[in-house]
Amino acid sequence: MEEATSGVSSAMGLSAQALIESFSPASEADLDAIIDLRQRVIGSWIDWDDETYLRWRYRLGRRQQGQGECWVLRQQGRVVALIGTEELLLRTRDVDVRAVRIMDLLVDVTHRQFGLTIWLLMRMAHVHDAVLTLGSNANSRKLVGKLFKRLPDRIRWVANLRLAEPLRRRQPAMPKPLSHLIALPTDMALRAWRNARHAPSAGLAVTREASVPPEAHLLHRGGQAPSGVDVVRTEAHWRWRLQSPRMRDHDTWCVRAGGALLGLLIVRHDRPQHGATSWSVLDLVLGPDPQERALHALLRGLFDHAWRNRVTHIHWIVHRRDLTQALRGWGFVDRSDDFCTMSLHSQHAALLAAAEEGADWDIGEIHMDSD
Repeated sequence: MEEATSGVSSAMGLSAQALIESFSPASEADLDAIIDLRQRVIGSWIDWDDETYLRWRYRLGRRQQGQGECWVLRQQGRVVALIGTEELLLRTRDVDVRAVRIMDLLVDVTHRQFGLTIWLLMRMAHVHDAVLTLGSNANSRKLVGKLFKRLPDRIRWVANLRLAEPLRRRQPAMPKPLSHLIALPTDMALRAWRNARHAPSAGLAVTREASVPPEAHLLHRGGQAPSGVDVVRTEAHWRWRLQSPRMRDHDTWCVRAGGALLGLLIVRHDRPQHGATSWSVLDLVLGPDPQERALHALLRGLFDHAWRNRVTHIHWIVHRRDLTQALRGWGFVDRSDDFCTMSLHSQHAALLAAAEEGADWDIGEIHMDSD
């Protein structure tokens, strides 16, 4: 860390101490400068109210606001780089570890020759007990690999319900009515196959609810896998995440037996693209028993509702080997990509042991900004 700080500070014409003092969590006073940097670096991607989003996501010096810090590097009164965090509480083997997930790493084009990207990551690893990165590309994967331990990739599961749109992607000249006509028999066969394999579960009731039930976090604690790594769910985090200004419509599906909550599934309605209407599973919580019946009841309710709403396919990014057989039984197939990578930097013994063992990490899209 000292060597990197010395090199970067020298390249920027600063002392090492000045570089460290110029890097700190942002306050509301930095907001205009942060927005300006984001416009310069990723402006073409931003199609939302960025100030509202940043106020939702980051603390910005305010108490009980946001779920992380936006760290900024200032030089001569300008914000020239930033890196964001989201705070998570990880639990493994009944040990809790406070961690952050990295996001929004941006360096101004005028400062990219100074090695700031890796220095920002190193600084986060220096000040936090555990740091996670989710998703990568060819460039960032090489960079992250110098500092972080690669964890088992999450899997992007995709279940097709209607095949007309994929058919048109392969045959662009095909008229839309013809693609629907050709795909319909296969669509109906897929639906019949799913229904035949998974009959309704007697004694279980599946309902769509307006919000996550308050008892859901207790359900999650009871259903955690003892050997895996879980992100501790709380009512406050679910409420904050689902109120994101970028969050599209979503459903909360609950399964109960005699009024007792057994599991829930949170599903986002994605933005239509190229004629396809997809939904994404954001989070799954199951109690300790009966997990398999509760899961199948939730999935049957989801697939029935998706079919009635003419959804073309359902996405689910997760790393839980206990779900693999069940998901394949519903027709999900592996369509993983670079977005599914995970890496860790930590000296915490429990997390290092889990990483060495290749344990499951129950991190879903509820912990991402893919919306």
